[in-house]
Amino acid sequence: MRNSVTRLGLLLAAGACALAGCDGGWSLWPWEASSAPAPSIDAQTMQAFDKALADAAALRYEDAAKQFAALMPALEQSSDAQLASDCMFWMAFCYEKSSRKEQAVIFYQHLSMRYPGTKAADMAGDRLSGILIGAPPAPTQN
Repeated sequence: MRNSVTRLGLLLAAGACALAGCDGGWSLWPWEASSAPAPSIDAQTMQAFDKALADAAALRYEDAAKQFAALMPALEQSSDAQLASDCMFWMAFCYEKSSRKEQAVIFYQHLSMRYPGTKAADMAGDRLSGILIGAPPAPTQN
Protein backbone atom coordinates (compact mmCIF):
# COMPACT_ATOMS: atom_id res chain seq x y z
CA MET A 1 0.00 0.00 0.00
CA ARG A 2 2.79 2.44 0.92
CA ASN A 3 4.52 1.71 -2.38
CA SER A 4 1.39 2.64 -4.34
CA VAL A 5 0.96 5.83 -2.28
CA THR A 6 4.58 6.79 -3.03
CA ARG A 7 4.05 6.05 -6.72
CA LEU A 8 0.86 8.09 -6.72
CA GLY A 9 2.71 11.00 -5.09
CA LEU A 10 5.44 10.84 -7.70
CA LEU A 11 2.85 10.65 -10.47
CA LEU A 12 1.02 13.69 -9.13
CA ALA A 13 4.28 15.61 -8.79
CA ALA A 14 5.27 14.73 -12.36
CA GLY A 15 1.83 15.73 -13.61
CA ALA A 16 2.00 19.04 -11.76
CA CYS A 17 5.44 19.74 -13.23
CA ALA A 18 4.21 18.88 -16.70
CA LEU A 19 1.15 21.09 -16.32
CA ALA A 20 3.04 23.97 -14.71
CA GLY A 21 5.70 23.81 -17.38
CA CYS A 22 9.39 24.43 -17.18
CA ASP A 23 11.31 27.25 -18.77
CA GLY A 24 12.88 24.88 -21.26
CA GLY A 25 10.71 26.05 -24.16
CA TRP A 26 9.23 22.58 -24.67
CA SER A 27 5.54 21.90 -24.32
CA LEU A 28 3.80 18.62 -23.62
CA TRP A 29 1.00 19.99 -25.80
CA PRO A 30 2.61 21.29 -29.00
CA TRP A 31 -0.69 22.53 -30.41
CA GLU A 32 -0.71 25.34 -27.80
CA ALA A 33 2.26 27.15 -29.33
CA SER A 34 0.42 28.88 -32.19
CA SER A 35 -0.82 32.46 -32.06
CA ALA A 36 -2.64 32.24 -35.40
CA PRO A 37 -6.37 33.04 -35.57
CA ALA A 38 -8.61 30.20 -34.42
CA PRO A 39 -9.96 28.22 -37.38
CA SER A 40 -13.43 26.74 -37.40
CA ILE A 41 -14.05 23.00 -37.39
CA ASP A 42 -14.51 21.42 -40.82
CA ALA A 43 -16.75 18.47 -41.73
CA GLN A 44 -13.80 16.08 -42.06
CA THR A 45 -12.68 16.83 -38.49
CA MET A 46 -16.22 16.29 -37.21
CA GLN A 47 -16.43 12.95 -39.04
CA ALA A 48 -13.10 11.89 -37.51
CA PHE A 49 -14.37 12.91 -34.05
CA ASP A 50 -17.57 10.90 -34.57
CA LYS A 51 -15.54 7.87 -35.69
CA ALA A 52 -13.33 8.11 -32.61
CA LEU A 53 -16.45 8.28 -30.42
CA ALA A 54 -17.86 5.22 -32.19
CA ASP A 55 -14.61 3.33 -31.58
CA ALA A 56 -14.72 4.28 -27.90
CA ALA A 57 -18.34 3.13 -27.68
CA ALA A 58 -17.31 -0.16 -29.30
CA LEU A 59 -14.61 -0.56 -26.58
CA ARG A 60 -11.76 -0.08 -29.07
CA TYR A 61 -10.03 2.25 -26.64
CA GLU A 62 -6.51 2.13 -28.10
CA ASP A 63 -7.75 3.03 -31.59
CA ALA A 64 -10.05 5.73 -30.23
CA ALA A 65 -7.30 7.27 -28.08
CA LYS A 66 -5.01 7.54 -31.11
CA GLN A 67 -7.77 9.19 -33.13
CA PHE A 68 -8.64 11.66 -30.37
CA ALA A 69 -4.95 12.49 -29.91
CA ALA A 70 -4.60 13.14 -33.65
CA LEU A 71 -7.59 15.52 -33.52
CA MET A 72 -6.37 17.53 -30.52
CA PRO A 73 -4.05 19.95 -32.40
CA ALA A 74 -6.82 21.13 -34.72
CA LEU A 75 -9.44 21.28 -31.97
CA GLU A 76 -7.19 23.13 -29.51
CA GLN A 77 -6.54 25.79 -32.16
CA SER A 78 -10.19 26.07 -33.14
CA SER A 79 -12.74 28.43 -31.68
CA ASP A 80 -14.80 25.47 -30.38
CA ALA A 81 -13.70 25.06 -26.75
CA GLN A 82 -16.59 22.69 -26.04
CA LEU A 83 -15.55 20.23 -28.73
CA ALA A 84 -11.87 20.53 -27.79
CA SER A 85 -12.67 19.80 -24.14
CA ASP A 86 -14.89 16.86 -25.11
CA CYS A 87 -12.12 15.45 -27.30
CA MET A 88 -9.57 15.76 -24.51
CA PHE A 89 -11.96 14.10 -22.05
CA TRP A 90 -12.60 11.13 -24.33
CA MET A 91 -8.90 10.80 -25.12
CA ALA A 92 -8.10 10.65 -21.39
CA PHE A 93 -11.00 8.25 -20.81
CA CYS A 94 -9.69 5.92 -23.51
CA TYR A 95 -6.20 6.07 -21.99
CA GLU A 96 -7.73 5.19 -18.63
CA LYS A 97 -9.62 2.23 -20.06
CA SER A 98 -6.48 1.09 -21.93
CA SER A 99 -4.63 0.76 -18.60
CA ARG A 100 -2.63 3.91 -19.35
CA LYS A 101 -3.80 5.64 -16.20
CA GLU A 102 -0.72 7.86 -15.87
CA GLN A 103 -1.51 9.48 -19.22
CA ALA A 104 -5.19 9.68 -18.31
CA VAL A 105 -4.36 11.53 -15.08
CA ILE A 106 -2.17 14.05 -16.92
CA PHE A 107 -4.85 14.82 -19.50
CA TYR A 108 -7.72 14.91 -16.98
CA GLN A 109 -5.69 17.46 -14.97
CA HIS A 110 -4.82 19.47 -18.07
CA LEU A 111 -8.46 19.47 -19.17
CA SER A 112 -9.63 20.72 -15.77
CA MET A 113 -7.13 23.58 -15.89
CA ARG A 114 -7.51 24.49 -19.57
CA TYR A 115 -11.33 24.32 -19.78
CA PRO A 116 -12.69 25.04 -16.29
CA GLY A 117 -16.45 25.17 -16.02
CA THR A 118 -17.11 22.88 -18.98
CA LYS A 119 -19.05 19.65 -18.58
CA ALA A 120 -15.96 17.77 -19.78
CA ALA A 121 -13.85 19.39 -17.04
CA ASP A 122 -16.44 18.43 -14.43
CA MET A 123 -16.45 14.83 -15.67
CA ALA A 124 -12.64 14.85 -15.76
CA GLY A 125 -12.59 15.88 -12.11
CA ASP A 126 -14.90 12.98 -11.25
CA ARG A 127 -12.78 10.51 -13.21
CA LEU A 128 -9.58 11.85 -11.67
CA SER A 129 -11.00 11.49 -8.16
CA GLY A 130 -12.05 7.96 -9.00
CA ILE A 131 -8.60 7.01 -10.27
CA LEU A 132 -6.89 8.47 -7.23
CA ILE A 133 -9.42 7.29 -4.63
CA GLY A 134 -11.43 4.43 -6.13
CA ALA A 135 -13.64 3.46 -9.03
CA PRO A 136 -15.04 6.55 -10.81
CA PRO A 137 -18.62 6.77 -12.03
CA ALA A 138 -19.26 6.03 -15.69
CA PRO A 139 -19.47 9.16 -17.88
CA THR A 140 -22.84 10.14 -19.29
CA GLN A 141 -23.65 12.00 -22.46
CA ASN A 142 -26.52 14.46 -22.54
